[in-house]
Amino acid sequence: MPPSPNLQTLGDVATRNAAQYGGKTAFQDDFRAVSFAQFAQRAQALRQGLLHIGIKPGERVAFLSKNRIECLELFLACEAGIIIVPINWRLTPADIAHVLADCAPSAIVVEPEFALDIEPILATQPSIRHRFCIGSKTSRGWTNYESLISCTGDPILNDQAPSANHAACIVYTSGTTGQPKGAVLSHSALLASCGRIGDEMLQLSADDVTLVVMPLFHVGGMWFHCFPSFAAGAFTRIQRAFRPDDALDAICVHKVSNVHLAPTMLADMLHRPATPQAARHLKTIFYAASPMPMATLAKAKTQFANSGFVQSYGSTEAGTVCWLSQADHSRDSSDKAAILGSCGRPFAGVQIDVRDGAGAAVPIGAVGEIYVKSTSTMQRYWNNQVATARTKINGWVATGDLGRQDQAGYLTIIDRKNDMIISGGENIYPAEVEEVLNSMPGVAQAAVFGAPDDRWVERVVSCIVPEAGASLTEQGTINYVKRRLARYKCPKEVHVLTELPRNAAGKVLKRQLAQRYPFDSCDVLQRSEPSPAAEPC
Repeated sequence: MPPSPNLQTLGDVATRNAAQYGGKTAFQDDFRAVSFAQFAQRAQALRQGLLHIGIKPGERVAFLSKNRIECLELFLACEAGIIIVPINWRLTPADIAHVLADCAPSAIVVEPEFALDIEPILATQPSIRHRFCIGSKTSRGWTNYESLISCTGDPILNDQAPSANHAACIVYTSGTTGQPKGAVLSHSALLASCGRIGDEMLQLSADDVTLVVMPLFHVGGMWFHCFPSFAAGAFTRIQRAFRPDDALDAICVHKVSNVHLAPTMLADMLHRPATPQAARHLKTIFYAASPMPMATLAKAKTQFANSGFVQSYGSTEAGTVCWLSQADHSRDSSDKAAILGSCGRPFAGVQIDVRDGAGAAVPIGAVGEIYVKSTSTMQRYWNNQVATARTKINGWVATGDLGRQDQAGYLTIIDRKNDMIISGGENIYPAEVEEVLNSMPGVAQAAVFGAPDDRWVERVVSCIVPEAGASLTEQGTINYVKRRLARYKCPKEVHVLTELPRNAAGKVLKRQLAQRYPFDSCDVLQRSEPSPAAEPC
């Protein structure tokens, strides 16, 4: 998607592609297929339908759905000035309630499988005036989504059509306490990220065939892969949720040329019966979302010998930041390990600054917090001025990641400023898990941290100190957490201690805990773009 003054908004891309590619199939999911022209027509009809029921520019429309074409249609409703809010369907009811209360949408669109469970939450959300259900089996009390598409009223002229700098969507991402924060992303920021991925890194064209398996509620699936494919005029096969055998079958049937995977997904695809056939078609495997184990990458390069590999690093707030090219992956030199251990060099137009705790730049090769400045960063956090001021400073986004940059510009992530764990591509905040553990009868203290894992890259480990006389078991503790948190956040191991190691200020020394137990080592590449992927359970 080359930069063009004529492409100011997401809707401009859909309009251009309808004219340029017309009857060519744009998307196919588990339910239907649509051409570029049909997609543009339905997206336009949806915008009119929302305006006809009284949704005004600036109001929010939320959706809760697994991957399907309707997700793309809903995102394009932002062309009417409406702000779209995708909801992570893996969140707990409490987190979903928080997201809805925070963004106060006027309408919500859900898939039938989520309708029943979300009804008690909607009863506490007075802002929601309209609720729609996708599919032919519309749940009782819900309006069919297709009624918005088939609205027959006179066209409503929108005198507040968005510009490039208008908010297109709010994507919620967890903060250091685990409570979701809504990053406001503009049309121009999203188009900038799409351009960097589609043109600079993947070099997509209308001849490509793309398989989308990453969730579309997150920037990694939608703006870092699916929309760049659409913008290039490629055919995009959308998989409802990642299933390794289905993904391999889709690669074979559709002769897929590129796919975006979390390392755990890639590991699940290796050595399955369909892998050799799929390997003949793939030209590019794009991995991100969590560190890549060296052993997994080596196996993948053997199993998918005809494919090139690329990696990217970015985030919801910072947009696309760095990438590691196919040439970098194929390099045979003394610094090969260091290059593969990095997340690459910045995309064109992206500035990186590595700073110390006082905000001053550190020397080349020194470790500090990574700051990013580019046209793809978020505008602000929705309804959260304090977090915005802490994260966006004079146009720079503080990522919370610690890293170093070498003389050639390669950025290596060393650690996170906070204690966030990435397991199977999912962001997990220890404070949230510790809060649940500390609420368990018989638990006096709890500490949670991540340990290397050959399958999930990191696994959640907890150490608990029981109250006097309490009898606690590992499985009982895990079951207690499972009833209160999403499964991927639950500890895989529980260790019972008499006390937790602390420093003079009383802070738990989690590094000492991690070193105390004989965890299996796992040689991994450095962290990549933090986004959700396969659920580690």
